[in-house]
Amino acid sequence: MNYRAASAILFSIVIVAAATAAYALWSDSLRINTTVETGELKFCFQNNTLIWTDNGPDMNSFPPAFDPEPAPEGKDVGSFEGVFLDTDGDGCADTLQITLRNVYPWYYNHIGFKVVNAGTIPLKIWQMNLQGVNYYEINEHELFEGVYLDLDGDGYNDTIVWWGDNFGKQLHTGQKADISLDITILQEAPQNSTLTFNITLTAVQWNEYTPGPIPPATTTTSEPTTTTTTTTE
Repeated sequence: MNYRAASAILFSIVIVAAATAAYALWSDSLRINTTVETGELKFCFQNNTLIWTDNGPDMNSFPPAFDPEPAPEGKDVGSFEGVFLDTDGDGCADTLQITLRNVYPWYYNHIGFKVVNAGTIPLKIWQMNLQGVNYYEINEHELFEGVYLDLDGDGYNDTIVWWGDNFGKQLHTGQKADISLDITILQEAPQNSTLTFNITLTAVQWNEYTPGPIPPATTTTSEPTTTTTTTTE
């Protein structure tokens, strides 16, 4: 082996050794583990807060004024029943069912109850659903006397329901709000019938509240979280 050949072999060994050293560097990695806990939006009927005025002689409210303080009629004829229902089977009531028995034209009843924020996120009362129709506020002109309902489906309105305006009220965790309803039976009410209707309230997270329907999303952002009323002890 001549000198040039030996030099070439030695040079190749040095190059391989250098490359091996370059790829043999030690390394280590840092990893970041993240835990995100979301809050809960929970809007509830509060148990044992349902009250009503029909606890004896009936009250009557006559048109056209529908006096907000009707006078007692003197006879205990009609009756009222209010029940919180759990319609989705999650263990909490989400609907108030109202049943009126043996009532008659101009029978009047005032009922009230409390709702509570039982979650961890501030919310605002957004919507009331009455017999499948959504309401977002009181319109004093259109709803001066309340909402007219045809509960027996005969084509004639038989009941008026009016409610206090708590739409947009903000509730923090544990805070409560009063909701009240006025019910008056109309002249067109059917005889020998039991009248029943349902009410559901809905709340949204406080920072996405808007009076009226929430417009459709125009981006990929999800729509605001909503919750219907449930019940809590």
